[in-house]
Amino acid sequence: MPVLAVVVVEIPFAPVTPLPEEHAARRAEEICTHSQLNASAFDVAVEEHCCPTTQRWPLDELPDELLGAKLLKIGAVAPSPIKLRHSFAVVRRVSPDFASYPAFDLPSPARADIDAIVANSTGQGLAAELRALAEAVRDLAALSEATRASVADRIVNLAGRVEVESDAFRRRGAVSATWAQIRRELSEADYAAIDAAINDWVKSRILTPQR
Repeated sequence: MPVLAVVVVEIPFAPVTPLPEEHAARRAEEICTHSQLNASAFDVAVEEHCCPTTQRWPLDELPDELLGAKLLKIGAVAPSPIKLRHSFAVVRRVSPDFASYPAFDLPSPARADIDAIVANSTGQGLAAELRALAEAVRDLAALSEATRASVADRIVNLAGRVEVESDAFRRRGAVSATWAQIRRELSEADYAAIDAAINDWVKSRILTPQR
Protein backbone atom coordinates (compact mmCIF):
# COMPACT_ATOMS: atom_id res chain seq x y z
CA MET A 1 0.00 0.00 0.00
CA PRO A 2 1.44 3.44 -0.92
CA VAL A 3 2.51 5.34 2.20
CA LEU A 4 3.37 8.96 2.89
CA ALA A 5 6.05 9.44 5.55
CA VAL A 6 6.79 12.78 7.18
CA VAL A 7 8.89 14.09 10.03
CA VAL A 8 6.95 16.59 12.12
CA VAL A 9 8.42 19.18 14.48
CA GLU A 10 5.88 21.12 16.53
CA ILE A 11 6.00 24.56 18.12
CA PRO A 12 3.40 24.46 20.92
CA PHE A 13 1.65 27.55 22.26
CA ALA A 14 -0.67 28.53 25.11
CA PRO A 15 -2.30 26.93 27.01
CA VAL A 16 0.08 23.99 26.47
CA THR A 17 3.08 26.31 26.94
CA PRO A 18 3.44 29.97 27.99
CA LEU A 19 4.40 30.91 24.41
CA PRO A 20 1.77 33.13 22.75
CA GLU A 21 0.20 31.72 19.58
CA GLU A 22 1.52 34.52 17.38
CA HIS A 23 5.09 33.88 18.58
CA ALA A 24 4.78 30.16 17.87
CA ALA A 25 3.40 30.94 14.41
CA ARG A 26 6.30 33.29 13.68
CA ARG A 27 8.89 30.71 14.76
CA ALA A 28 7.26 27.95 12.68
CA GLU A 29 7.15 30.23 9.64
CA GLU A 30 10.83 31.09 10.13
CA ILE A 31 11.74 27.39 10.15
CA CYS A 32 9.77 26.80 6.95
CA THR A 33 11.30 29.83 5.21
CA HIS A 34 14.88 29.05 6.25
CA SER A 35 14.44 25.39 5.31
CA GLN A 36 13.59 26.39 1.73
CA LEU A 37 16.99 28.09 1.51
CA ASN A 38 19.02 25.62 3.55
CA ALA A 39 17.80 22.11 4.36
CA SER A 40 19.96 22.01 7.50
CA ALA A 41 17.69 24.64 9.08
CA PHE A 42 15.14 21.89 9.69
CA ASP A 43 17.76 19.79 11.48
CA VAL A 44 18.62 22.77 13.66
CA ALA A 45 14.93 23.09 14.52
CA VAL A 46 14.87 19.42 15.50
CA GLU A 47 17.64 20.06 18.03
CA GLU A 48 16.02 23.24 19.32
CA HIS A 49 12.42 22.12 19.70
CA CYS A 50 12.79 18.47 20.65
CA CYS A 51 10.69 15.40 20.10
CA PRO A 52 10.31 15.19 16.32
CA THR A 53 8.12 12.32 15.19
CA THR A 54 8.20 10.20 12.05
CA GLN A 55 4.64 9.53 10.93
CA ARG A 56 3.54 7.13 8.21
CA TRP A 57 0.10 7.36 6.62
CA PRO A 58 -1.56 5.28 3.87
CA LEU A 59 -2.14 7.70 1.01
CA ASP A 60 -5.87 6.96 1.00
CA GLU A 61 -6.15 7.78 4.73
CA LEU A 62 -4.28 11.08 4.89
CA PRO A 63 -5.75 13.70 7.23
CA ASP A 64 -6.63 16.96 5.53
CA GLU A 65 -3.65 18.69 7.15
CA LEU A 66 -1.21 16.44 5.27
CA LEU A 67 -2.74 16.46 1.79
CA GLY A 68 -0.28 19.10 0.65
CA ALA A 69 2.66 16.97 1.78
CA LYS A 70 1.97 14.59 -1.11
CA LEU A 71 3.31 17.27 -3.45
CA LEU A 72 6.67 17.53 -1.64
CA LYS A 73 9.77 15.78 -2.91
CA ILE A 74 11.54 13.39 -0.53
CA GLY A 75 13.61 15.51 1.85
CA ALA A 76 11.69 18.72 1.17
CA VAL A 77 10.12 20.83 3.92
CA ALA A 78 6.63 22.29 3.50
CA PRO A 79 6.76 26.02 2.66
CA SER A 80 4.30 26.89 5.43
CA PRO A 81 3.44 25.39 8.83
CA ILE A 82 0.28 23.46 9.67
CA LYS A 83 -1.97 24.96 12.35
CA LEU A 84 -3.04 22.39 14.94
CA ARG A 85 -5.17 22.98 18.03
CA HIS A 86 -2.31 23.93 20.36
CA SER A 87 0.74 24.02 18.10
CA PHE A 88 2.14 24.74 14.66
CA ALA A 89 3.68 21.78 12.84
CA VAL A 90 6.59 21.99 10.40
CA VAL A 91 6.62 19.01 8.05
CA ARG A 92 9.40 17.36 6.05
CA ARG A 93 8.61 14.52 3.66
CA VAL A 94 10.92 11.52 4.07
CA SER A 95 11.27 8.04 2.63
CA PRO A 96 8.76 5.57 4.13
CA ASP A 97 11.64 3.50 5.52
CA PHE A 98 13.16 6.51 7.30
CA ALA A 99 14.01 5.73 10.94
CA SER A 100 12.48 7.90 13.65
CA TYR A 101 14.70 10.55 15.17
CA PRO A 102 16.08 9.54 18.59
CA ALA A 103 14.73 11.62 21.45
CA PHE A 104 17.46 13.42 23.44
CA ASP A 105 20.07 10.76 22.51
CA LEU A 106 18.54 8.28 24.95
CA PRO A 107 19.50 4.66 24.25
CA SER A 108 15.95 3.40 23.78
CA PRO A 109 13.70 6.33 22.88
CA ALA A 110 10.02 5.73 23.57
CA ARG A 111 8.83 8.31 21.04
CA ALA A 112 8.14 5.94 18.14
CA ASP A 113 6.35 3.44 20.36
CA ILE A 114 4.22 6.20 21.86
CA ASP A 115 3.25 7.15 18.32
CA ALA A 116 2.20 3.54 17.75
CA ILE A 117 -0.08 3.68 20.79
CA VAL A 118 -1.55 7.00 19.61
CA ALA A 119 -2.10 5.66 16.09
CA ASN A 120 -3.79 2.49 17.33
CA SER A 121 -6.06 4.06 19.93
CA THR A 122 -9.27 6.02 19.89
CA GLY A 123 -9.38 9.27 21.86
CA GLN A 124 -11.09 7.51 24.77
CA GLY A 125 -8.68 4.58 24.72
CA LEU A 126 -5.64 6.84 24.62
CA ALA A 127 -7.05 8.99 27.43
CA ALA A 128 -7.43 5.91 29.64
CA GLU A 129 -3.82 4.91 28.94
CA LEU A 130 -2.52 8.40 29.68
CA ARG A 131 -4.37 8.49 32.99
CA ALA A 132 -2.72 5.18 33.89
CA LEU A 133 0.64 6.72 33.03
CA ALA A 134 -0.14 9.72 35.23
CA GLU A 135 -0.78 7.41 38.18
CA ALA A 136 2.56 5.69 37.54
CA VAL A 137 4.29 9.07 37.54
CA ARG A 138 2.69 9.94 40.90
CA ASP A 139 4.42 6.87 42.36
CA LEU A 140 7.94 7.70 41.14
CA ALA A 141 10.10 7.83 44.24
CA ALA A 142 12.98 9.37 42.27
CA LEU A 143 11.08 12.65 41.85
CA SER A 144 10.07 15.26 44.37
CA GLU A 145 6.41 15.36 45.34
CA ALA A 146 5.96 18.70 43.59
CA THR A 147 7.52 17.42 40.34
CA ARG A 148 5.43 14.23 40.41
CA ALA A 149 2.24 16.22 40.90
CA SER A 150 3.10 18.77 38.19
CA VAL A 151 3.95 16.18 35.52
CA ALA A 152 1.03 13.91 36.43
CA ASP A 153 -1.42 16.83 36.27
CA ARG A 154 -0.08 17.80 32.85
CA ILE A 155 -0.59 14.24 31.59
CA VAL A 156 -4.13 14.16 33.02
CA ASN A 157 -4.89 17.44 31.26
CA LEU A 158 -3.55 15.91 28.05
CA ALA A 159 -5.84 12.92 28.56
CA GLY A 160 -8.82 15.25 28.77
CA ARG A 161 -7.90 16.88 25.48
CA VAL A 162 -7.30 13.71 23.46
CA GLU A 163 -10.45 12.12 24.87
CA VAL A 164 -12.65 14.57 22.96
CA GLU A 165 -10.42 14.94 19.88
CA SER A 166 -11.66 12.82 16.98
CA ASP A 167 -8.75 13.59 14.64
CA ALA A 168 -5.73 11.27 15.08
CA PHE A 169 -3.32 13.85 13.65
CA ARG A 170 -4.38 16.41 16.25
CA ARG A 171 -4.12 13.80 19.02
CA ARG A 172 -0.54 13.14 17.95
CA GLY A 173 0.08 16.87 17.98
CA ALA A 174 -1.25 17.26 21.51
CA VAL A 175 0.89 14.37 22.78
CA SER A 176 4.03 15.67 21.08
CA ALA A 177 3.53 19.21 22.37
CA THR A 178 2.98 18.02 25.94
CA TRP A 179 6.04 15.75 25.88
CA ALA A 180 8.18 18.62 24.54
CA GLN A 181 7.01 20.95 27.30
CA ILE A 182 7.66 18.37 30.02
CA ARG A 183 11.16 17.78 28.66
CA ARG A 184 12.03 21.47 28.61
CA GLU A 185 10.81 22.05 32.17
CA LEU A 186 12.68 19.17 33.85
CA SER A 187 16.31 18.60 34.73
CA GLU A 188 18.13 15.81 32.92
CA ALA A 189 17.91 13.58 36.00
CA ASP A 190 14.18 14.18 36.50
CA TYR A 191 13.44 13.61 32.84
CA ALA A 192 15.41 10.36 32.90
CA ALA A 193 13.08 9.12 35.65
CA ILE A 194 10.03 10.19 33.64
CA ASP A 195 11.42 8.56 30.50
CA ALA A 196 11.91 5.27 32.36
CA ALA A 197 8.27 5.39 33.47
CA ILE A 198 7.17 6.10 29.91
CA ASN A 199 9.19 3.17 28.59
CA ASP A 200 7.68 0.84 31.18
CA TRP A 201 4.22 2.10 30.26
CA VAL A 202 4.87 1.61 26.54
CA LYS A 203 6.25 -1.90 27.00
CA SER A 204 3.21 -2.96 29.02
CA ARG A 205 0.72 -1.65 26.45
CA ILE A 206 2.22 -1.57 22.96
CA LEU A 207 1.33 -5.21 22.25
CA THR A 208 -2.31 -4.70 23.19
CA PRO A 209 -3.27 -1.12 22.23
CA GLN A 210 -6.55 0.08 23.71
CA ARG A 211 -9.32 1.07 21.31
